[in-house]
Amino acid sequence: MQIRKQAKSLLATYGERSKGIGMSASVCIKKLGGCWFAVALNNQDELVCSTLSRKGESDVQRSLAHTLRRYNRVESREDSHASRLLNAWYSMYQGKPASIDTKLSTRFFTPFYQQVHQKTRSIPRGRVTTYGAIAESLGSKKLSRAVGNAMAANPFVLVVPCHRVVRSTLETGNYGRGPELKPELLRREGVSFNGRKVSEASVWTPPRR
Repeated sequence: MQIRKQAKSLLATYGERSKGIGMSASVCIKKLGGCWFAVALNNQDELVCSTLSRKGESDVQRSLAHTLRRYNRVESREDSHASRLLNAWYSMYQGKPASIDTKLSTRFFTPFYQQVHQKTRSIPRGRVTTYGAIAESLGSKKLSRAVGNAMAANPFVLVVPCHRVVRSTLETGNYGRGPELKPELLRREGVSFNGRKVSEASVWTPPRR
């Protein structure tokens, strides 16, 4: 399987610190509406990674392989549970309300990253917040850069909706799956814009912890 080959290649590149440690993962990839979607689940059926690409299947495989570099066994998966996840995820991509009834695997994330991801999941559909606002809600605006790093390390595309986190200037900013996709996703969810910037009417402030 191509994903497994790429994962093994990454294991060789990263060396001992990323070597598989007896864990297995299963992957389901599907093309829906002109876009490639993929989910990976561990042997506890926890979501390890969700990713997408409009560039092609090989691009989505590369994204998966990076996350799965810690797993020494990667298999293909075709079942009703994985299909339900992909279909729900496609609804999210279209901007429709949908929920994922699968626990997220947080094994490789620090408590801070988990807090950031939880805050991000609380952002309502059709609204955005800023990196600084999330940092402030966690105790200090000085944590803005750390929040940005947590967003960059997010393997749960759309499930942890980091596309709803924007710059303090209300410009959408970077997005791992392509900067042009971020405003597109936001508009589908009902976020309003003033030119290239998000309208202040769409800004949501997270409550302090």
